[in-house]
Amino acid sequence: MAADDKWRLYEMAVRLLEHDTQNQWALFATFFVPQAVLLGLALQSLSSDPTKTVYLAGSIQPAYAVGVFGLVLAIPTLITHARSNLIARLRIREALAIESQTDSSVFREGLDLVQGRRIKGLRLPWYMRYPSNNTVLLRALILLWAAADAVIALTHEPSGWIAPAVVVALSLVNVYLAVDSAVRGQS
Repeated sequence: MAADDKWRLYEMAVRLLEHDTQNQWALFATFFVPQAVLLGLALQSLSSDPTKTVYLAGSIQPAYAVGVFGLVLAIPTLITHARSNLIARLRIREALAIESQTDSSVFREGLDLVQGRRIKGLRLPWYMRYPSNNTVLLRALILLWAAADAVIALTHEPSGWIAPAVVVALSLVNVYLAVDSAVRGQS
């Protein structure tokens, strides 16, 4: 392959990685804003006078509905985050493979830096390296939001066995989705 073709492939891999990274953060922001609004609404309903509690239907309080909706919202967020992270990792591997055929070392140095090696006088602190990378931290943050939703829903659940079962089931799905790709080596 000609040197120009290698550089074009390398540029394409870098552009795709930039695009995928921007998409990953846009997806997270898309989740973060509604989740913050939902939790704000749930917490607002907690501060009201209990004698003036509004019910949506039957004995379902708004805080329970908001908590369950937040748990549901976390599911596609975790799925899309895992998918976009996997695609970004693919782009990094593609760029590294092409880079090895050129005289560039941008991605190789970045990989070395994340793995704890000193590059050009710089070294990441231990808490910024693997496994405490952005992916793990973002999933942990999403799980914290889901946990807050679960607590709000469980403390405002209507009577009967189905309400807590729904919250527990959604919580388990969230934990599974957050842990699944990390256990499979895709974090």
